[in-house]
Amino acid sequence: MKTIILGKKSYLSNKLKKVIINSKVYSLNEDFVKKLDLSNCNIIINSFYSSLKLDKIDSYQNFIKRSLYDLSIFLDRIKGKNVRKIIYTSSSSTYNLLKFSNFNNINFRDERNRYIYSSTKLNAESLIKNFCTENNIKFCVVRIFNIFGEGEKFSIISKITDAYKNKKKILNLVNNGNSIRDFIHINEVVNIYKKIIIKNNYNVVDVASGYGTRIRDIIKFLGKENFIIKNKTNKESKVSIGYNSIINRNEKYSLEKYIKQKLSLKKQPKFERFL
Repeated sequence: MKTIILGKKSYLSNKLKKVIINSKVYSLNEDFVKKLDLSNCNIIINSFYSSLKLDKIDSYQNFIKRSLYDLSIFLDRIKGKNVRKIIYTSSSSTYNLLKFSNFNNINFRDERNRYIYSSTKLNAESLIKNFCTENNIKFCVVRIFNIFGEGEKFSIISKITDAYKNKKKILNLVNNGNSIRDFIHINEVVNIYKKIIIKNNYNVVDVASGYGTRIRDIIKFLGKENFIIKNKTNKESKVSIGYNSIINRNEKYSLEKYIKQKLSLKKQPKFERFL
């Protein structure tokens, strides 16, 4: 069974490629569809506008193109190709909007463009659901929480460990580090995707550990004196924990163990876990 992974620059794509048998990675906007037999093929879509570039959107046209337009063109291209399953990589950021029963309550100042990012993610989810339902294709929308692991440079965990090792680096903390986040190791994420490919009883799922860790507790354990900390006043959700998750927790990939190994600590930290 073939698996096509879309999103060449994605950290997740490259990790999935290494463990999913008979898989290949392409860019979403490549014109490869005409050349490939997609019958009974799984497609994993990891391509989207980078969340790392959200602080300043230089081009709304490029933002929409990367977020929705390229996806819509791709779906039109694969219509009638007898695809087996589409797995769409979404984000826990969608809950920034889903929590509002009344959209008039949203602060439209939209610091760091988080709401516009969340709304386009939700629209992309709807495109996938609609397309797959109309064309009788199995699908799963995967809302990923906070990934950490070897080789990634985007998470707050990598920023904390880098700042701990390099005393000259500034560690930017939002909300004074009081936010509670659900962290999941990349190996756990990959294992979940392998399950989703095989099983057909998932439509929307959180990829998360199911418990939260407070950022400031990590700093406190490592010693606040070991960091140059710059506190930012940007607003963000105080608690973000996955509940609709299919993970079987494996302490081998726990945040505590990772930090101990990454920083060669003698003592493994033990953080309070928020459910």
